[in-house]
Amino acid sequence: MIPLNYREDPGLDFLRFCNHEDLEPLVEILAKKKGEGRWTASLEGDKDFIRHRSNLPLAWKLIAAELQRFGADSVVSVFRLGKGVHYREILTDVCSQMKIPIADKEAEFAAIELQLLSKVLTDSLEKMSPEEIEAFVQSLGKAADDLGLGPNPARMAPAALAAAVRVAIGTGGFNTYRLAVIVANAVSKAVLNRGLAFAGNAALTRGIAVLAGPIGWAISATLTVPVVSGPAFRVTIPAALYIAYLRQKRLNKDPL
Repeated sequence: MIPLNYREDPGLDFLRFCNHEDLEPLVEILAKKKGEGRWTASLEGDKDFIRHRSNLPLAWKLIAAELQRFGADSVVSVFRLGKGVHYREILTDVCSQMKIPIADKEAEFAAIELQLLSKVLTDSLEKMSPEEIEAFVQSLGKAADDLGLGPNPARMAPAALAAAVRVAIGTGGFNTYRLAVIVANAVSKAVLNRGLAFAGNAALTRGIAVLAGPIGWAISATLTVPVVSGPAFRVTIPAALYIAYLRQKRLNKDPL
């Protein structure tokens, strides 16, 4: 087995500040498929990772290195002595795969990740019932009022509602973080067959249970299209969405 070698990476260095509970779903996204081990994964066979399995912050570099390797062509990775590609390349490749135009590929990681979150959310709107749209707008909190979504958002034209969501995501702060939480929970449901465990924070988690379905379907549909062949994008797409959530959590200094 080729050892996991982490490449210093400004897009992933913040993982050192994540706690065990934050990193656990990322490990499962990388190492497992619907609860079963991935034969392409090296992480859970790494002796150093096994030693730190109960304290994942000590293994954050190994976790990041596994993601970097999924982002690289496996043959190329062999000639790099097990090293993969930087997260920026992974993130922009994911966006390209999902047909998200990135005008500035050198933009801040959070800015590109917000475009990824926006794509998933706006695609999901087409699959939502009127009741789910109501719940989604409620999840925006005060931002819904600021955007003028009014008392009957389900009656808005889909394009207008999607535009409002993009504006809400672009505002940053807690509302953006809340949307990232909703997407991360849907990723976990779609990929791991379970939602994330959150502490009791009604303002943060409002709408999560209702929205996991349509957003999860949008994510599942993305992962099953023919162009997403082989294991790499089936791992890097949900991993990038989950990392987008972790970064927003870090930026908002949420205590969960």
